[in-house]
Amino acid sequence: MFGVGFEDCWYEVPGVPGLELSGDLRFRGPRGLRQSRHDRNGRPYVIARKVVGNESDAQARRTRVMLHRAVISVILGRQLGSDEFACHRDDDPRHNWPENLYLGDHASNTADSLRNGGKLRGDRHPCTKIRDAQVREIRLALAWGKQVGDLAKTYGVHKSTVSRIKHGVRRQSC
Repeated sequence: MFGVGFEDCWYEVPGVPGLELSGDLRFRGPRGLRQSRHDRNGRPYVIARKVVGNESDAQARRTRVMLHRAVISVILGRQLGSDEFACHRDDDPRHNWPENLYLGDHASNTADSLRNGGKLRGDRHPCTKIRDAQVREIRLALAWGKQVGDLAKTYGVHKSTVSRIKHGVRRQSC
């Protein structure tokens, strides 16, 4: 279906009328080959009229068609839902061959992103106000009965920051 020997095979992309994907991952529309663009993360896409909405009020809208989502759609034979993600096994957004892609949900996509450094947390984030060790100190002080306001003054942060640490809304991994 994809790869060497399938360069001249074209597959209709579900949910995108008139757009086809070749076996060597090129897009083709009604007027011929389409030039792929790249977003800021290096992911290839084309602009096309895509069907959005549920079946009763679906309409075509001009939007991005991401290559990795198009590949998964062609393999599955259906349009992906907004709660479905095309995830990369090797975390390289330019590597869009079917064997490198898998269908995931929001939780698996987020976990994959965190595991591979996609979102900086704690000490690795350049704008962090308090270090992981300080978060542990704050939790210990809270367990000993210290007040949120006093800890906020001590560490030079807002009371809401300490409160979020206390209730596990922020910095759960520390």
